[in-house]
Amino acid sequence: MPDPQEKESPKGWWKLALKAGLTLVVLIFVGRRTWMLVRDQDFSTLSICPGWLAVSGLCYALGWGPSIWFWRHILIAHDQKPSPLLTGKAYFSGHLGKYIPGKAGAILLRAAVLKEQGFQFGIAAITAAYETLMMMGVGLVVAGSLAPLLFPDSMLKTYLPWAVGWRWLPGAILIGAALLAAPFIAWLLSGISNRVAKTSDVHFSLSVKQLLQGYAAFVLTWIMLGLSLGAALQSLSDEWLSLSDLPLWTAAVSASTVGGFLAVFTPGGLGVREGIMMEALRIQPEITADDAVLVSWILRVVWLVTEVGVFFVLVAVVKWKGQQRLK
Repeated sequence: MPDPQEKESPKGWWKLALKAGLTLVVLIFVGRRTWMLVRDQDFSTLSICPGWLAVSGLCYALGWGPSIWFWRHILIAHDQKPSPLLTGKAYFSGHLGKYIPGKAGAILLRAAVLKEQGFQFGIAAITAAYETLMMMGVGLVVAGSLAPLLFPDSMLKTYLPWAVGWRWLPGAILIGAALLAAPFIAWLLSGISNRVAKTSDVHFSLSVKQLLQGYAAFVLTWIMLGLSLGAALQSLSDEWLSLSDLPLWTAAVSASTVGGFLAVFTPGGLGVREGIMMEALRIQPEITADDAVLVSWILRVVWLVTEVGVFFVLVAVVKWKGQQRLK
């Protein structure tokens, strides 16, 4: 009888090849679009402020604090009590794991880090899946609520004049629906998380109260990621930007990040996130097309460097803490 793994291996290779092909197509398309928008740019005059890039990275790192808190909160609710530092280490390992083909890589890597310290792999994987799905779900609501801000008044008056005075309506509908449907969402995400983690011996559930706590935590995270984009834009500008544009920055970040997450074939949303962000920003009257393109790719680098840096800092601190306890 043939080995079942021999039958599955070609299928796995075809899936990997298909994802790689789709990723390449996206990168070619977005790369071509990037070139079209910046080909007339004189890069000899380009000036980037490293200080503001550092601020952008700091906002990004701190922005994940509420998400890490929520993940640890639901871990504790399921009798797993990792330290805040260990939880942060596992969380940031997942950020690096998102570049592994397949979105489950980040979840499994997080769970593996906790398992090394004696925590239950199944609970860690299921809670990580829930936190990820909920983070992106809240991001979708935030993006949908703030999406009207991405369209300047001049554009709306030209194509949808009736919509100018109704910018608040999508947000009101989405936020109201998210609150009213909280019991159903808690049940649905619990079920999806159990299926994603593929763990039959562990049952995961979350209360409506915990779901609402997650809503609040993730809104804070998305706001901080919006601030990270704003700081990156400031690094390219000689004029002071206004915090009144924070909703716009948050809308661009949430829409592009969720879009990249939904593009399951590309690692870390590579190309998809940048494409959505540059198109969302370039139509803004106060942002040039050159800056929209540059900041979209710069933010990828800033966020990746921050993820790597914070992860290794947490690895070192957790190791040092462990050595201190042994003395």
